[in-house]
Amino acid sequence: SLSLSLSLSLSLAMTSGALLAAGHRFCRYHALWSRGGRRQNRRCDDRDRARAFSEKSTSSSGRRAAALEDDGIETIGSSREGGEVIVALGKFDAMHRGHKALAFAAATLSKDESNERESTINQQAVLLSFENMAEVLGWKPRKPVTAKRDRERVLKEWSKELGVSGGAESRSDKYSIREHGVPFASIREMSPECFVKTLKERLGVAGVVAGENYRFGYRASGSADDLVAFGKKYGLRVKIVSLLDADKLGAEACDSDDCKGEQVSSSRVRACLKFGDVDAVTKLLGRKHRLCLEKIIADDREVGTIMTDDDENFVAYKSENITPKAGDYEGFLIVSSSDDNSPREERAPVRCKIVKNGEVDGEEDEDDGYVLVPESAFSPSINDTSRALAFDIERRV
Repeated sequence: SLSLSLSLSLSLAMTSGALLAAGHRFCRYHALWSRGGRRQNRRCDDRDRARAFSEKSTSSSGRRAAALEDDGIETIGSSREGGEVIVALGKFDAMHRGHKALAFAAATLSKDESNERESTINQQAVLLSFENMAEVLGWKPRKPVTAKRDRERVLKEWSKELGVSGGAESRSDKYSIREHGVPFASIREMSPECFVKTLKERLGVAGVVAGENYRFGYRASGSADDLVAFGKKYGLRVKIVSLLDADKLGAEACDSDDCKGEQVSSSRVRACLKFGDVDAVTKLLGRKHRLCLEKIIADDREVGTIMTDDDENFVAYKSENITPKAGDYEGFLIVSSSDDNSPREERAPVRCKIVKNGEVDGEEDEDDGYVLVPESAFSPSINDTSRALAFDIERRV
């Protein structure tokens, strides 16, 4: 009886101790979570106070307060007098058809549905992206789907298409689409509400467009519904766009690369490139995949021509953006030039080889390769010294 009593008392003591320890842990975690949430919510208020104080004071304290604003966030100015800026939110890596739908929605978002044509005349569509996101989050750096120097061309094509669809009476600059970058480090720890407030008060945005799966704010805690709610609170017009179904394009590639979702996405485009399904890539992008080429330089010397097994000489190039799976591809070699501010392209049919990096200089990257251009493809107007050389991929052979 004594043994049973001691055992029961010991068991109760251990249980009480465990419950007490768990309670302490809960209180500590709740306090940390609460402080973190308060820090996020105070961030916008702190900036407001800093701005007001710096306007009234020229002291060192005022300068320190003003320094809080030196975070790389700049107001988005409209290219037209009295124009409103409507931003589309996203990563815009691939600039695919889903991104195009967001850009079109931003360009045509109207504040008066009954008079859409008139109300959109002074609207400016802007793709808002976040710079150095991978670096801040510690992700492995990788090449983009659409090369940096090719993005302006894509935006011009979208603007032209949107202007034509707007009818003959539309002004040529009415539907221009451009980009604006914000340092990711500057907005990373903002709460969802603080982010929306920043769009309104610091970037000068009048409206926002986003996909239905868009997440924003600290640790992606904000949803599309939150965007609508906070937009209403701060006087922003908000439009949520449905995801664009991929119609099973690249299904096999996505299965092999564990690509999530049924929508058109940058991840799906990347999976198709890795798989070598350039037909699916063309349909997902709404255009041919263009590789922007850069001649290989090693030890201040140009790498010489490379002879392949079929006894043909090739010149090796790096690509500024991601290449498809190794193999032979047909397409067009392109040199872009500009005469009197009028862009012009020289095009020539070509069959190129994509090889792994290790086949050229010993460095290997499974997501990247070199482009071998046959010497026979060059001419006086398209030569291997051309700086703006590109390869539009038509098909895999």
